[in-house]
Amino acid sequence: MPRLAPLLILIATGLSAADRASISIDGSSTVYPISLAVGEAYAARTGTALDIQVTGSSAGLRAFIGGKLAIAAASRPIRPDEVDALRRAGIGFLEVPIALDGLTVAVGRRNTFVDHLTVAELRALWEPGSTVATWNQVRGAFPAAPVALVGPGRNSGTFDFFTEVVNGKARAVREVWTGSEDDNEIVAVLTGDANALGYFGWSYYQQNQAQLRAIPIDAGHGPVAPSRAAIEDGSYVPFSRPLFYYIAATAMERPEVRGFVDLALDSRQLVEEAGYVPLSEPVLAVVRRRVTERTTGSLFATIEGHPRIAEVYLGSTAAAVPAPAPTPVAVAVPVTAPTAAPAPAPVVAPVVAPVAVAPAPVAVVPAPVPVATAPAIPAAELERLRRQAFALARATLAEQPDPAELRQRIRDLAAVAGAAP
Repeated sequence: MPRLAPLLILIATGLSAADRASISIDGSSTVYPISLAVGEAYAARTGTALDIQVTGSSAGLRAFIGGKLAIAAASRPIRPDEVDALRRAGIGFLEVPIALDGLTVAVGRRNTFVDHLTVAELRALWEPGSTVATWNQVRGAFPAAPVALVGPGRNSGTFDFFTEVVNGKARAVREVWTGSEDDNEIVAVLTGDANALGYFGWSYYQQNQAQLRAIPIDAGHGPVAPSRAAIEDGSYVPFSRPLFYYIAATAMERPEVRGFVDLALDSRQLVEEAGYVPLSEPVLAVVRRRVTERTTGSLFATIEGHPRIAEVYLGSTAAAVPAPAPTPVAVAVPVTAPTAAPAPAPVVAPVVAPVAVAPAPVAVVPAPVPVATAPAIPAAELERLRRQAFALARATLAEQPDPAELRQRIRDLAAVAGAAP
């Protein structure tokens, strides 16, 4: 259990984020693989603890507005109403794009009839009031098989982005569909139902592409499938998108937060290993300059539509949303400030530096003893195991844990662990 080890070490040693420099990150499940990869590298270098939670972009931004986070991870740009809420709270923020993603529409491998979809066909499936129930209602050549739609839950920035692009208004969606905050559950639905259609970030598609097919999207210039090149040059329209960190201006004065952000911007390899496309060097130069100069506010919040990031950072004349200034009645509370009633311990695994262990004496044996090697656990199974462990931790750390929920979480974790090779 390589990435559950930090959680076990934390519990065993009694350490907590309060015992050392720490960084709190919450929000997008799409951005989570980047946060985890950069966080592990940063913890190994500095010993800083990172509390990385996954509640969805909207939920993460709500916590950020409430002054509870150093960094909110988002798979969509911050909205004007969220900027206004930060202004009223007296919280300045920096908008830091960290990578590019291509929202991927997918089916299971058993689905052989969906070769591509137009944006208009996606709208017919997903728009409010849609009565489409069978695939032949989408296109006459498709079979008269029941449609099953699945996607990220309503706290997800991916849900906001998809509904705005497809239906013209964020969060506008038909009544009958299945939502989940766990992208692995979406994958499970797609692989289990040959008539299911879903969507999520490109990283999760790449992790599961042996079981899935990405559906090329036709936005008026012919079908285009998600690929690194199409995401990077913006030709995968309308689903190429930047991913963001929103960082409290007060938190950016802390060296551990600034160091983490610098590493995230300098780690092209980690971004690629997480399954995303790094920003181009010209765009990165502008982003780094804005971070160095502590330029607050959002370049994206007031822009209509979904422009390519290069247009915003290299060629757009759109002004940034003014940085919110503290009002006379609002008091900005630093992320690290103690409160009268401490909140429960972080519910997601803090990432800690490796613990140095003195080498034990080596015993000399006359001949090597064969050792059975356990089969490697696939990345998707590790991710499911990690999420079930986090869910159990959250239930355990509630002020008044529900015994029935705890038992169910234990059964869920045992089921996932038992299914691993």
